[in-house]
Amino acid sequence: MSQLRGEDAVGILDVLGSLHEAPNPQDVGHLLISRLHELVACDVVSYNDIDVEAPASGGTRTFFEPELTPRPELEFAFDALQHEHPLVCDYAATGNPAPRRMSDFITLPDLQALDLWREVFRPLETNHQIAFAVLASRSRVVGIGVNRWSHDFDDHDMAVLGELQKHVGPAFHHAALREAETQRAPGALDALSTREREVLALVAAGHSTPRIAALLFLSPRTVDKHLENVRTKLGARTRAQAAAMFHADSGPVPP
Repeated sequence: MSQLRGEDAVGILDVLGSLHEAPNPQDVGHLLISRLHELVACDVVSYNDIDVEAPASGGTRTFFEPELTPRPELEFAFDALQHEHPLVCDYAATGNPAPRRMSDFITLPDLQALDLWREVFRPLETNHQIAFAVLASRSRVVGIGVNRWSHDFDDHDMAVLGELQKHVGPAFHHAALREAETQRAPGALDALSTREREVLALVAAGHSTPRIAALLFLSPRTVDKHLENVRTKLGARTRAQAAAMFHADSGPVPP
């Protein structure tokens, strides 16, 4: 794949910055599909939010850019015909969430011969697609389809979306923490700053310092400093004791 350009990195960081400011996971999804066109030229973006614990019982929601608009007729057709989708089949077989380009799996004439194209892709004016997946929580997977009608995606487009995909998951986790914090009743953790509570929530969820650093875009040293402040403010002697105090004060940790 071609190397990313300087302007690509700036654009990716700008999009990720907005995602990390989102107050809840739903807004992360909205921002993601509304801003993808800034990174890769496309005609429409599809967004599939899948409950992996109950995918066949109303646990899947499909929306389309730019306003997260439901299209029930297309959603019904896609559910019935997704076994024809080469990228869905590849993800089901490999579990690899990285971007995949449709044309690497099927020729355009063969694609247009499918019921999937006639009932889903043609109404969306889609002949070409890159799709990738994001683990939004322990029980939810988000699938993103970036679509064009007139011409295929190139290796540079793949590289941009590949770099973005690596960092979207933490934005969903960060937003879940922020949403849980805003809904928390007053308690013993009020002495902590917002960032300190976010770090402590991840400690209480069982994450290691390196993993917390990755999720919150911090250095491990900064995470340790936040934990030191947390223990001091709460009077906790150990990491485990601070985590126990979080559970007692906040209830369940968001997934």
